Amino acid sequence: MFHLYRRVLLLLALAAALASFLASPISITATSAQTAQDTEPLALISALYKAPKDITAPNQRQKYLSRQLTNLLEADDSAAKKNNEPGKLDYDVMNGSQDLVKYGNVKTSLTSSTQDQALVTVQFKNTAFNDPSAPIETVRYEFRKGDRGWRITNILYANHDLLGTLK
Repeated sequence: MFHLYRRVLLLLALAAALASFLASPISITATSAQTAQDTEPLALISALYKAPKDITAPNQRQKYLSRQLTNLLEADDSAAKKNNEPGKLDYDVMNGSQDLVKYGNVKTSLTSSTQDQALVTVQFKNTAFNDPSAPIETVRYEFRKGDRGWRITNILYANHDLLGTLK
């Protein structure tokens, strides 16, 4: 009888603890790294064109680029250093050009999206030379969502792409 009494008390204590746990609010705070990783592709690209940065820099790669692109860039850096020559990437990845670019009339759009893939299109005019006849440039960013959140898997330009440059 005593054992039955102990079991009932134990079950009641467990039930009370479970009820207390379920009744309490659960608070989850994302770290800044988690927040950046979960940023939607359109918001990420829009922010990059408002405050351009070199997403291929060694300290930026893992924040924005897929493992494949990061590994290709690291291999290119190593080969360039070993051969004492410039690397394969000789242009600004945000515009696909070696020219001076000032982004004007920037328009970003989510061209296609699934649960784990997205395509973001950016259109802009290069306003660096105050040329009203400057053509509208288009750059497309392919994204994939993985264990590190959304990452750029390729950048497509009018006549080339980032993966093609690095392979």
